[in-house]
Amino acid sequence: MRGLTILLALVVVSAADNAEAARRDSTPAQTTASSGQRTGFFGRLMELERAKNERLRQMFRGR
Repeated sequence: MRGLTILLALVVVSAADNAEAARRDSTPAQTTASSGQRTGFFGRLMELERAKNERLRQMFRGR
């Protein structure tokens, strides 16, 4: 009985690993821009933050 439980657990883990690998293969990899910046949600968020900081610099430094 214990051996059957271990075998069943191995089958479940293996199936989950195969499903994860298939999911990774079906989703496109994130590409990086030529400047080395990441794309996606956090990349866009970082770009917005940088643009905001630049506008604040321009406002307070008078450029």
